This record gives sequence, structure tokens and C-alpha cells, in this order.
Amino acid sequence: MTNPEPVTPSAISSVKTLTLEDRVRISFEQLGYPQLNAVRCVANGDQMLLTGELSSFYLKQVAQSVAVKIPGVREVRNEIHVR
Repeated sequence: MTNPEPVTPSAISSVKTLTLEDRVRISFEQLGYPQLNAVRCVANGDQMLLTGELSSFYLKQVAQSVAVKIPGVREVRNEIHVR
């Protein structure tokens, strides 16, 4: 028995259409910062709202920088709190 192919974003998109939130979360996961998994992403049209708590302003900026680069996201509201 062989191991199944790993699930990649492109494989997922062939099964279903990914939402903007899904694409942002997948991008966060690929960065290797586990804290970013706690960020809540909510899309309203082409606007993305980021909320939650992170331990540094650096990670807050990383989350915003990643989200704004996702195709389909025109504007990011970053309401992440730094604790």
C-alpha cells in the first residue's frame, strides 16, 4: 500500500472552491508560525477582517502582509490585539 498524496491548496481547490478565508488560513499555515492559526479571518466581499490575539506586533504585521497579497482581497482591516 502506498502513502496517499499530500493535500495541497491546489488539490483542495480542485475538489471545491476555496473561500477568501480559506486561502488566507492556508497561507498562514504555510508560514510556519503556529500563533497565526489563532487569527480569525472574515471576508466581506473583497475586504478581509483579521481579529484575535498575537504575542507581537511583528506577527500582527505578518498576518496583514499575507492577507493583503491574497488574490481577491482588496482591503484588510487588522483588528488583531497584541498581548
